Amino acid sequence: MRVLAWNLEFVAPSGRKGTAASRAIDSFRPDVMCLTEARVASLPATEQAVWADADYGYPAPPDRRKVGLWSRWGWHDVDTLGSAAMPQGRFVAGTTPSPEGPVRVIGICIPWRMAHVATGSRDRAVWQDHLTYLAGLAEVVHAAGDGPLIVTGDFNQRFHGRMAPGGVHDALRSALEGLSVPTAVRVEGLRRPLIDHIAHSPRLETQGPPIGIDRRQHGIDVSDHDGVVVDLAPARPQAT
Repeated sequence: MRVLAWNLEFVAPSGRKGTAASRAIDSFRPDVMCLTEARVASLPATEQAVWADADYGYPAPPDRRKVGLWSRWGWHDVDTLGSAAMPQGRFVAGTTPSPEGPVRVIGICIPWRMAHVATGSRDRAVWQDHLTYLAGLAEVVHAAGDGPLIVTGDFNQRFHGRMAPGGVHDALRSALEGLSVPTAVRVEGLRRPLIDHIAHSPRLETQGPPIGIDRRQHGIDVSDHDGVVVDLAPARPQAT
């Protein structure tokens, strides 16, 4: 299973940047995608795509969503709430019936440190929405059970060369307890550490190193984020 995660900075799909982003995505032939800060037309308008709620707390056109998931095998058991405590419009999850069996996928867009501080409702402290989201995400991950699970999207934190305060980074690691994060390394070919990530449960294992998607495509910056691709497979039974 090839999984792709990328924040597209709400680029218009039909414009020059959107076309370049689409070509880059198509070149990797992903089986599952998580696009964050994307337009609805950025994913095929079929049963293969599911989106977070449109209202994420800021005035925005209705075609802009904080997070969407696509799978070539479609979805069932779709959830756009996660935890009632989480900031709205930044979560979508579903189960995709892959050929190796069902896989639960959680798509996230964790609020950045200044969410609703100087813009929006202007009633939050720095990192407040980020930490609130992580507390809710921890509940969701814990409730997912021990089946194959992928958590992917915009984490708004680095693992390599991290810049978040220690307590904030600890909250991220706590929310992902029991999961591996193959994208936590410095990815070859990218100039910056990733903040878009792919994490997975022990029922899955990584096949090879993560592959970076440079934000600069065909001579233009199509986003303010780099993307990433990870190949996953069912974990092999441990030898006894």
